Amino acid sequence: MFSGGPQALRQVLRDRDPVLLARLPKGPTGNPIRRPAASRTPPPQGNPAAAHSRPPQPAPRSPPPKGLDAPITKPFTRLDTGTWLHGRPEPDVYRLLIDAYRMRMADDHTFSGAPAPDTIDQAAGFARFLATVEQGFRPLLPEWWDDDRKTACLAFGRDGTDGWSSLSRAVTKADVTEHYGDARFAMQLRMFVEPVYGSGPGGCDGTEMRKGMAAMEVGGMFGGMDMSEVTSFNIDGTTGGVSHMVP
Repeated sequence: MFSGGPQALRQVLRDRDPVLLARLPKGPTGNPIRRPAASRTPPPQGNPAAAHSRPPQPAPRSPPPKGLDAPITKPFTRLDTGTWLHGRPEPDVYRLLIDAYRMRMADDHTFSGAPAPDTIDQAAGFARFLATVEQGFRPLLPEWWDDDRKTACLAFGRDGTDGWSSLSRAVTKADVTEHYGDARFAMQLRMFVEPVYGSGPGGCDGTEMRKGMAAMEVGGMFGGMDMSEVTSFNIDGTTGGVSHMVP
């Protein structure tokens, strides 16, 4: 037995049995009395596909490292354009120059049999490194770099002002990763000094890897991977082939 009211009954008949609907009482105009249709919210205007399209995703990038006053974005792009040190605070430039040199000394010992960094005078070697950069690779340094800043940088490393950047202390890749909180940071240091020394660690050429990492920073692919797939295991290839790993 139908238990709804008259309006509900009319609605059922309207939908299911027009013959019975014709027998219902008529309104003043002669039309069957029907329940007003429920109002509907109009569909959204614009491109129908937009509601189902996925919003653009930002290109994966390295996490901002700790250990710096002002971390930068897209570091591999800036390495590729020779501007990795540009636009940074002075203390950060000093830290990075010192760490790039210390990382290279560790690599030379590991791959080329050079004396261990803790047995050589790193302060004197660092001074020679800065002189080489100034004389042959000046565009790698910030525009404000001068003799006074060079003296300040040498003092920064000699005194170990920030408790980390002491030239009396050798570092490893693991140390660098822990200090900066970025598994790709040792690679950045290695790539920065590569043109100064003429090659990467062990004589490798990191050009293709550098360009590939830069491409991934803007959403491109390299070696079939995007930046989110590059792990601490495969980030230190310096020949451009991801199967070649540097410890």
